[in-house]
Amino acid sequence: MNNILSAKLRVRSYELDSYGHVNNATYLQYLEFARFEYMKQVKIPTQTQELINNYLFFVVNANLNFKGPAFLDDELEILGSVKKIGNTSFTLKQDIYNVVTKNHILNAEITLVFIDNNGKPAPVPENFKNMFIPYMFV
Repeated sequence: MNNILSAKLRVRSYELDSYGHVNNATYLQYLEFARFEYMKQVKIPTQTQELINNYLFFVVNANLNFKGPAFLDDELEILGSVKKIGNTSFTLKQDIYNVVTKNHILNAEITLVFIDNNGKPAPVPENFKNMFIPYMFV
């Protein structure tokens, strides 16, 4: 892997379940947060109108594997790389780690599909491919 995308966050109290650890559904929000941070890192516009005009892509598959719990005030790092770029989709590999303990909390593969103005699958734009090539998982 050439480069790794990274985003960090701290676990907040309202993200916990009755067992005192991060609720499973919350991890989808963490992964979404990280993808938004990755877009900033590779210089993809993050303002809503710019996204609508240039990059329409949506999650179509999320595969999450839970490795261990995260707790209140844990600092988490979400590492990302591009696993595959297809004709109309791309798949990200994302891993969440506890920054202090280095424990692996979760690994995920998220597939996103580009769509056109009619809601139909559209080719992945060449400039998008070029922005993410340095982050391809090898």
